Formats: sequence, C-alpha cells, structure tokens
Amino acid sequence: MHARSELESPLMTIRRIAGEVDKFRELARKARAHAALAESLIDPFTRKVLVPAEKKATAAQLTQVQEVERRLRGIGGLATGKVPIRSPLTCELRQGVCATCYGRDLATGRPVEIGEAVGIIAAQSIGEPGTQLTMRTFHTGGVAGAQLAGVANVKDQRVRTLQLILDDVNRGLVQLSTEISERERVKQIQKMVKVMEHQVSGLLRVVELFEARKPKGQAIITDVDGAVDKIDTSGGGKMVVVHSEQPLQPEEAIIGKLLGQPVTDPNSGDVLVEAGKELTPPIVAKLRQAGVGAVVLETRYMVPYRGALRVEPGDQIRAGQALTEGPLDPQELLRMRGPREVQEYLVQEIQKVYRSQGVDINDKHIEVIVRQMLRRRKVTEAGDTEFLPGQVTDRFDFEDENRRIREAGGGEAAADWVLLGITEASLATDSFLSAASFQKTTRVLTEAAIKGKVDHLVGLKENVIIGRLIPAGTGMDRYRDMKVLSPGGEIHLEETEMGGAEQDFVERLLEESDLDMRHAEADAAELAQAFSIEGEEAETDEDEDFGALGDEMTDDFAFDDEPHPPTEDADI
Repeated sequence: MHARSELESPLMTIRRIAGEVDKFRELARKARAHAALAESLIDPFTRKVLVPAEKKATAAQLTQVQEVERRLRGIGGLATGKVPIRSPLTCELRQGVCATCYGRDLATGRPVEIGEAVGIIAAQSIGEPGTQLTMRTFHTGGVAGAQLAGVANVKDQRVRTLQLILDDVNRGLVQLSTEISERERVKQIQKMVKVMEHQVSGLLRVVELFEARKPKGQAIITDVDGAVDKIDTSGGGKMVVVHSEQPLQPEEAIIGKLLGQPVTDPNSGDVLVEAGKELTPPIVAKLRQAGVGAVVLETRYMVPYRGALRVEPGDQIRAGQALTEGPLDPQELLRMRGPREVQEYLVQEIQKVYRSQGVDINDKHIEVIVRQMLRRRKVTEAGDTEFLPGQVTDRFDFEDENRRIREAGGGEAAADWVLLGITEASLATDSFLSAASFQKTTRVLTEAAIKGKVDHLVGLKENVIIGRLIPAGTGMDRYRDMKVLSPGGEIHLEETEMGGAEQDFVERLLEESDLDMRHAEADAAELAQAFSIEGEEAETDEDEDFGALGDEMTDDFAFDDEPHPPTEDADI
C-alpha cells in the first residue's frame, strides 16, 4: 500500500484503503469473466498495473490477480491490525444502548445525551430513504436522475429455472447421482434451483434482510473448514470437492461421511481404510483402537454449470463461506459463524442496497435495529437452571440465570442464538401492550392473560397507549422528583433591577400567610372545644339512636344467618 499523506487521518487512511480493495475485487471479478475493463486493475500493495484499461486479462495476468487475492485473504481482507471500538451491536446494556457505545449524536455533533430516542431516530433514518426506494426517485439536491428497477416474479422464475435444469438433464449436461439417497438428492437439487433464481434488489432486498428471510438466488455455502481439493466438471455440471480434517469425537458428527484421504496406522504406516470409504461405527471403532485421532473427510457440493464459482482448487475456506455468487442465508450464517458475523453481514448488505442508490446512512442506525434481532436464545441444555429444553428466552435473562447458577456451583444452561426478523422481534418484546398494538392483538393479549404477564412500562409505545409521560428525554426517571437549588442548598432571592420590590412583596405575602395560619389555628382550637362540650351532652341520645339503627341493620341482614318467616302480604 502506498504511504498516506501527512494530512490524512488514520480513519481516512482506513476508508481509502478499504475503497481500493473493494474496487480491486470488483474489477477482478470482471477480469475473471473475460470482460474488457473500463479502468486499469491495480495491485493495492505495489500500485502496479495488473490489467490495462480497455483490455481483456490474459492467463498470466489472471494468475497475478489470483495471487493478490490470496494475499488479501491471508491478511483478513486487508487489515494488518485491529482496533477495538464500541458499537451498539456489542453493547451489554439491558434497556436501550449506552451513550458510550452509541457515540456522537449526528444532529448536534456532540456525544449523545442520555434519554435520546435513538431507536426512533434509527427507524426514521432508514425509513425515509426507503420511501425513496419505493418511489424510484431520489432527493439529490436538484440533480435529475433515473433508476430502473425490476420486480422479480418468483413463481415464473422458478418454473423457468426448473425447465433449464430439466433441459440440462435431458441433454446429458447434468447427471443425477445414484450413490446418494433420494432425500439428499432432492435437497441438492433444491439448492441448485435457489442458486439460479433471480436475486431481488432495492427495497425488496432491504425487506428480505430485515425480516431475516432466505434470500432469492442464494449462494451455496460450505459448512466445514478446509481446502478445495478439486472442481469436477466431468458430468457437464460442477461438483466442488472440499477436504476437511475432523476429529473422531464426537462420533455422530462423522458417521456417514466419506474419507477424502487414506487412513494409515500411526505406528506401522499400513493403510487401514482406503479413500472414498464411508465411515461406519465399526470403521470408527477400528481407527480409534489403532490410535488415530483425526481423519480427512470429503464433502461434495453440487453446483449448476451456469452458477458462477467464487473458489478454485487449493483455496482455504471457512464454514459459512460462499462457494458461488449470490447472497447468503442469514440463518445458516448464524449457525456456522455465530452472532457477530451475521450482524456484520446484515449491516454490510443493507448498506450495499442504499449506497448503490446514492443514499448514505450511518452504520449506527442500522446497528441499533440489527441488535434487536438477536435478543433471544433457545435453550438446548437446561443444566441446573429453571429453563426447559427448547424454551426461547431473553438473552439477558439467560445470562442472569447462568450467573446465579454459577455462583451457586451448579451446572449452567447452554443455548443457541435465535435470529428474528423485525416483525417477529416486535411481537417478542417484553411489553405485551407494545406487541398488541403492532400485530396479532388477540393472540398477544390472550397469551399475556394466560401467563399472567406484567407490563413494567419501560418503553415508549406502552406509555403512550396508557397516557403516561414517555421515558425519554426529560421524561426519564432520573429527571423526576428533582428540586432546583442554589449552590448553597437553599433558595435565595437574587437582587435585580426590580428585585427589591419583588422581595418586599414576597416577604409581605409570607407574613400575611403566617398571620392567617395563626388565626386558623385559634379558630380550630375554639371549634374543637365547643364540639367536645356539645358531644358530652348529646352522647346519651346519640348512643340510643345508634343502638336502634344497629338493631334495624341486624334485622335487615338477619337472613344471612336464619331465614325470615314470610309476612302476611307475601305471595307464597
């Protein structure tokens, strides 16, 4: 990388270098497709021109491009170092986001104030450009432009895709393997169909990401760490063969898999099992008895011959990496890579849509929304906790319960992360009033009544519904029940131009109020004395009156103990 300017800040350097790498990768993809490049393809390390502009890449030039790409992958894309930062994605605050993780208020340029409704701001920052995507027009300060966008007819596209695959089978370009089960074969064909589906873009893509749906035209991804051994194209289609080293434990994870390399005895060197054999419990027991700790397994991925591959033989790959062009399934990425990877993927993909349309949104707004999509955990092992296997609970409740059990010396629970779309996440909120005001009101209220839920009114919507002060801005608890005092702790009247007259008026008012209070106390004492004298004289009569009233009340309610006999006028 060429040296940065003395006036260039570290952040500017990072952005510039990242932009260069993104540009290199885009041009490299076009070069591999044997297209004439609109501008020169430059090595980001040496600044050397690899492929001149308006020229198609030769075989030697493509080899140099692949070498640069391997070098980039070897250093994690580009970064030669890492800088820890605070982000809403990693904030550990139970309610809301802490001011440190959120950072600067983009409206004022100062650190965000406690009580700022950052969720509302995030939704508006994403929603307003979304309306522009819907209208196919953009507010670009008077610059006229036109954008063409198509809506995918998924049903027709699927029919056409199936017809293409059927034609390939009939012409012998694709052969259906008979060595695998019917269920596995159907599963692989379905993956091929998804690869050839039309990918959605624009607002449809944004909705697809925020709802965590399976994308159209999704890429085939690997579920193992290893290396690409070969790409078999003998049958007309493509078969990506991946070799990965796996331990013999747990046994359930390797039973039924194919061996990628022969297994030899670690002592004698004799071949115990040939390559290509399927691992069975007796074979695994034999290998374990011989002292073998790990084996190389072979995993095959079927790719339609029209699918564009992103890997080559010899490439090192990670679980969750795409083998073909196309978007990734967020649910699969979460299962293979974990919550941090899927959060970063969602933020990057959403930004791609808006940036492609000339809309710039700060990452923190998207991160605030994405953070709410990963607040749930599904319990897999209950341990000594109060959870049940399969129960879906809040991540903070799960951590609190595990902390309690850990301090008590018990067994902790294990759980998987649950990725919810924004619609499901809104219904899964702790406030049943907020959820009921959104969707499925009857179901939400019924479940809340059955479970005896209590709404603690910590959010905005539930407080608006019942008419309370919203817990945002000066309506937060920390700003309530406050007294404004002077530095000395007492209220003092300061002298101003009319301060003397005002002070005299206030003091006179206080004196009059004090005099009125003394008169009121004297009047109250006289009334109390008068009532006490009259009360003694009337005590006997009042006792008799109340006694008679008590007898009447007893008679009126006597039917609680014994029934009244019917009167003469009563109809029997």
